[in-house]
Amino acid sequence: MLSVNPCLSIDDISHILKVTSVNIDALNPDYVGLIGEGRLNAAAAVEMAAGYNAITLNTNYSLSCGTSGGQIEINATGGTAPYTYEWSNGSTTSGLMDLAAGEYSVTVTDASGCSSDTTIVLESYSPTVYEADIDHVTCNGISNGAIDLTIVEGNPDFTYEWEHGMLTEDIENLSSGTYRVTITDGNGCKTFGSFNVMQPEELTAEITTVEFDEWNDIDLDLTVQGGTAPYNYTWNTGDDSEDLFDVSVGYYEATVVDYNGCQVVVDQIIEENPILSVESIEDMEINIYPNPTKDVATISWEDDQITMLTVLNANGQLIESKEVSFQKSYQTNHLRSGLYIIILTDLNYNTYTGKLIAE
Repeated sequence: MLSVNPCLSIDDISHILKVTSVNIDALNPDYVGLIGEGRLNAAAAVEMAAGYNAITLNTNYSLSCGTSGGQIEINATGGTAPYTYEWSNGSTTSGLMDLAAGEYSVTVTDASGCSSDTTIVLESYSPTVYEADIDHVTCNGISNGAIDLTIVEGNPDFTYEWEHGMLTEDIENLSSGTYRVTITDGNGCKTFGSFNVMQPEELTAEITTVEFDEWNDIDLDLTVQGGTAPYNYTWNTGDDSEDLFDVSVGYYEATVVDYNGCQVVVDQIIEENPILSVESIEDMEINIYPNPTKDVATISWEDDQITMLTVLNANGQLIESKEVSFQKSYQTNHLRSGLYIIILTDLNYNTYTGKLIAE
């Protein structure tokens, strides 16, 4: 036995002799259990010894995730320690890390020069394949975005870890920004994703007064920017066009709604003598209190040349017109709830405006 395999230990020889012996209990029924392992079979023992590995190799390995991440660890027993390792990829350690899928062979040699070898075929797990459906923010500054992930292919038992702390597959109520996720499958393989949730530019609107001639024909030019076209327009006059033409003195309010339902409201007050140059109108503070009011509201001013006070509703309709020469205050009451425009006119027909809200 030693001539065909000099690496056998005493324990190896004892083991081989026992497992190759012939059971003869049937030939000696009166001695069952009394004659050890049976009759030695020298030929069988030598044959087994020739192919017997004195060094036993126990392997632990994990498959790779995609193109890398596999591991192999060899635990050698038997023979005479210490052991040396020679891998097919040139490594000389007992374990290999961060491996791609493939075939890896190792020869383990003990201190006596006896060796044993084995080959491990490392496969790779199927990568995780997903699709993402992104709902972008509809209106600038709000948080109604969402990301819906769908796993198309991969090993089950997935977990999700978003950079913002969420642990669910799908996330919602998102503001604009970048959202990154780590998807881990049941084998511990990780897949990464990064998604951009966008928002439209802020919806803004501006009304410009266009004065054409000495006849005081006035147009209101509404300019809209941002949001998502097309836009819908609603004026407090009932018009649904973008611009208004040949308007009279009064209060004008436009509500602009974009394709996503985002809304902005702008207003403009058209005063008397609209062609009067701006340089001829001095600044004057109009005090209106309480504002909003539920009953009586006091309107006061400092200019002693104010002669007329006019009150218009939000539609530009005349509510009240009073001569207020030699006065510096006036009280108005019994107004229905709504927005009112207060216009003061002086001796030179200069006008000054303020707003009053009745509740």
